[in-house]
Amino acid sequence: ERSGWTPSWNAPWADDTTSWDGRSPLTVRQAVTLALQNNRELRVELEGIAGARADLAQSGLLPNPVLGASLGTSDEGNIHDFSLVEELTALWLLPAQRDAAAAALQGQIQAASDRALRLAADVRIAHARVVFGQRGVALTASQLGLVGRATEVAQARLEAGEGTQLDVNRLREEQLSTQADLDSQRTELETAKRELLENLGLPAAGASWEAADETDAPDARLAALTE
Repeated sequence: ERSGWTPSWNAPWADDTTSWDGRSPLTVRQAVTLALQNNRELRVELEGIAGARADLAQSGLLPNPVLGASLGTSDEGNIHDFSLVEELTALWLLPAQRDAAAAALQGQIQAASDRALRLAADVRIAHARVVFGQRGVALTASQLGLVGRATEVAQARLEAGEGTQLDVNRLREEQLSTQADLDSQRTELETAKRELLENLGLPAAGASWEAADETDAPDARLAALTE
């Protein structure tokens, strides 16, 4: 509830718990839900809540009394002795045991909640990095295309006697530099995708997918800003 997402906690790990097929654009909601469902450490803490709840129920119970019986014979006849013993210290410690068990349960819940919130935040950040990387690659690829066309024009002007070799060389240098930037951005994008897949619990999945860019609509507060 604190994270804003409602994954199916009871779904087995092996089941396909989202509609994402590993190829279609991955939305941030799918990413966070999948990460919460597949995180093993979070699953352990959720199971720990059930154990702490059982301990709380057990803490309100008194220990079983001890029943004793003895049989014997004497000159006067048979002897029968029965006793029922209950530890009084258990009665004194019962409120403290319940309080301790309740505090342990609350601590387990808070620990699971904290891990869920941190995981959701990490996944949202990783998803945003992938979206940012995709935008950077698209912009650099577009710039590379423009520089390539400008180089072709400069080469044509040189052959027509209207330009210089220096102009062509400058554009070729810019073209090579832009290509190097594009290669670097693609590598960083691949790394960002792998980090996101690790958070999703799918480290062995392929990276031939795109993150859904859901921020096309400009923020009204940003649109209202003037120079």
